[in-house]
Amino acid sequence: MKIDKISAESVIKVDYPKTLEGKVCADLINQYNQYVNHKTTIKAGHTKNKAEVRGGGAKPWKQKGTGRARHGSSRSPIWRGGGITFGPRTNTKKKVLMNKKMRRSAFKAILSILAKNNQVKVSSFKKSDEPRAVRKQLLEQLKDFSSAKLVVLNRKEAALAKASNIQNAEVISLNRFGAKQMAGKGVVIFEEEALNELEKRFKS
Repeated sequence: MKIDKISAESVIKVDYPKTLEGKVCADLINQYNQYVNHKTTIKAGHTKNKAEVRGGGAKPWKQKGTGRARHGSSRSPIWRGGGITFGPRTNTKKKVLMNKKMRRSAFKAILSILAKNNQVKVSSFKKSDEPRAVRKQLLEQLKDFSSAKLVVLNRKEAALAKASNIQNAEVISLNRFGAKQMAGKGVVIFEEEALNELEKRFKS
């Protein structure tokens, strides 16, 4: 399988790393997407039920003789200040489990699909840590791509933050690269060093 290597002078075809090639299995990819969504979702909403709301241990009034409806607790969901019946609960969310071998296989499968569709590119940058220089090179190399772009650099976060202000493009470091970042992107462009580092990680 071949992918495009972009440089300031030309675009040439290079071999896609064999280590990153994966067998496509729709069920495995679907399971992996569910796993990633489960891990990256912020579980912020949590309401208290009748048993968890503070107070309400005593019966509000006696069972009979008052002429009012019977009640056992002032923390009932039908009372103001009582528990919530069907609110969000973080501890009841179903856990999604997936072992490392399956996750790696699914990740490689997703990347292989993009590579087969000519959506994976590798870019050659000049050896410069200057954020403005990196941004200038990115703008020059991304001008031919109209769809949403994901640029993966093997660089520090501080330099990325200054270099990543590019319209219609997301620039991230290799350590933050995953299935969620690839979703909805028309093309994924790797810095050559980043692709080599990713290959090393999957060899180990």
